[in-house]
Amino acid sequence: MNVWKVFLAGIVAGFVLLLAIGAGYQWAGTPGFCGACHSMERVHRTWQMSTHKQFDCIACHLPNRNFAESLTYKAKAGLRDVADEFGRNYGVVTPVTPEAHQILQDNCLRCHSSTVANTRMGQADAQCTKCHRDLVHGRGEPKGVGKQ
Repeated sequence: MNVWKVFLAGIVAGFVLLLAIGAGYQWAGTPGFCGACHSMERVHRTWQMSTHKQFDCIACHLPNRNFAESLTYKAKAGLRDVADEFGRNYGVVTPVTPEAHQILQDNCLRCHSSTVANTRMGQADAQCTKCHRDLVHGRGEPKGVGKQ
């Protein structure tokens, strides 16, 4: 009988752990969480004024193929962001890595594929950010500009 109690307790603990990981993952992708860091103030402010303000950060900035890939990338990118934040190693414009650029491209096309299907943008080598780089977050501002 004790074996079953331990087994059941393990299942419950595992379920609670999975819920906590899922909730933390979702919370850590919200604009409120992402905009809480000093380095993201401008990015958050420009997002609030954009046509994409109804989407959480993870809709554009995380891979969308499967949860494991998203979680792995979020952990890697998140650790880099935290290190940059605490080290005050950030500029006016956050550089986009080649991997992050591909994720953005994939997510643009995931939402807008029917819009661009019969245009030049629908071709395999077209890059959305070539023309639409400033669409959501605008251009970089010198430090101190736009602060209230």
